Amino acid sequence: MQFRLKNYTTQEEYWEYVQEKLGDHLKRYPLGSSATDKQRDVLRHNVLLLFRKLREGILASKRIDQFALRVYELSLRISAVFESDVQTNATLSYLLLHFCSLSPSGAPTVSPSTILIALLHRMSSKHPLRCHFLELLQQIPPKIFPRDSPQFVWISKLDVAIGSGNYAKVGKLTRVPEISSLLESEVDTNHSLAAISTLVESLLKKARVQSWVVIRTAYREVTCVPGPSDCTNWLGRSLLLGDAESAVQDWLKARSEDGDTKLKEGSQGKWVLNKPRS
Repeated sequence: MQFRLKNYTTQEEYWEYVQEKLGDHLKRYPLGSSATDKQRDVLRHNVLLLFRKLREGILASKRIDQFALRVYELSLRISAVFESDVQTNATLSYLLLHFCSLSPSGAPTVSPSTILIALLHRMSSKHPLRCHFLELLQQIPPKIFPRDSPQFVWISKLDVAIGSGNYAKVGKLTRVPEISSLLESEVDTNHSLAAISTLVESLLKKARVQSWVVIRTAYREVTCVPGPSDCTNWLGRSLLLGDAESAVQDWLKARSEDGDTKLKEGSQGKWVLNKPRS
């Protein structure tokens, strides 16, 4: 198959097949769906395998044109949405080498969202270390990722906010309308938004764990009664749980199952916080 996929015409025919299978999968499990089961995982694996075979054919044929870029960019988005670090890394390696930092003269230019996905993946996978993200940011030429572009400004602010623990700022930056505004010029908005949102959530989960350790170390107990309160708002911001009051209550209840918290007997909404093990 790989030998046959070195042929440009065969690649383009196979691309139609890949998109058809991806479409079938997304009809059953739409972008943003939280449904999980074994069948979904099997279908995801199969779709990723099809993308990988096509990428291998393109790599073997040394094809660097608009078609190759389109395949690799969609492959990157899908691997990010499907949370496959192996496929994301493999796709990014080729994109960064041939279309970004070392792109040959005349090669098509990657979209701003592709750069954002690359940077967010690096930021999330290496969190809390910032050096790896900054290294990649410096490698991307300004002509491909202008330093005054909205995307560059946004990712820079996010990096600073995460690094300084300013989670109120992180929460504002990672709201869907804020991210969507960065994709106004995109053709493939849905896949781009889904990929970026998935990577952002991965980053927030890691930051949330880090913040939770700090809170449990600093406080013996918190009082968060159901409904709006200063404590609930503070925890929601500190843990990047958004504005939903129920999210804080759900978090505390879930952490009680992990042994991190315990609802104090005879009190309403008073939670004892167990210090992290050293």
